[in-house]
Amino acid sequence: MVKFNQTNRTSSEWKYALNGGIISIPLTVGYNWFFEPEIYSLIMATIGGIIAGYLAKRNALRIYRTGIGAGAIGATPALLMAFNPLSTIATKWLGSGAIVFTFIVVPVVALAILAIGAVLGLIGGAIGDWLATKFGNRNASHPTT
Repeated sequence: MVKFNQTNRTSSEWKYALNGGIISIPLTVGYNWFFEPEIYSLIMATIGGIIAGYLAKRNALRIYRTGIGAGAIGATPALLMAFNPLSTIATKWLGSGAIVFTFIVVPVVALAILAIGAVLGLIGGAIGDWLATKFGNRNASHPTT
């Protein structure tokens, strides 16, 4: 009986999530720099989820886990962009409870940004799954004789 190595499967999923997330970071930064400089959009994190979901489906891995990871990684530029406004607000409120603001609101905002990125990556993973099913390697299922 062959024993399946769960660690190997998980590391492959994270490899594809990292690939999709790292690819989406410059897309996210570029999109926000050129098209929406006043607000920050995480829509390009979906592209990372699509890439990760496609690769995961092609390698028989868990699609949604890789999509969520890619979306969260793709959302990291938003954390950096949100840090400056949050630190400005905390500095203005320094006399009236900035410690509470810093230790409660900043982590909640950071988790919200990562959660939005993860949801967009999940959606992208589902799209990547569909793309891999629809446009995958057709020769693998119908070999030529």
